[in-house]
Amino acid sequence: MTKLNTLIQKCETQKVVSAKLVKGVMGHLRSEELRLKRKHSKAAHEKNLEYQALKKKLGEQKRENAALRRELEKYRAEENK
Repeated sequence: MTKLNTLIQKCETQKVVSAKLVKGVMGHLRSEELRLKRKHSKAAHEKNLEYQALKKKLGEQKRENAALRRELEKYRAEENK
């Protein structure tokens, strides 16, 4: 951010702002924006991976519970005979 601050100070001190200075400020802002987007998209991707892993684990637990429930029903059916 210090580079951006110095560019802004140059703009404020000079009455006539050169096109080159404006281009420098805009370029810096664009690169900062892209850096933030990458940071956020990486964090979102990691959260999505965590979510997918938890979803998979939940599915496995549901299947396991269903298998145990079926086994219990078989046992109860045999016991009732």
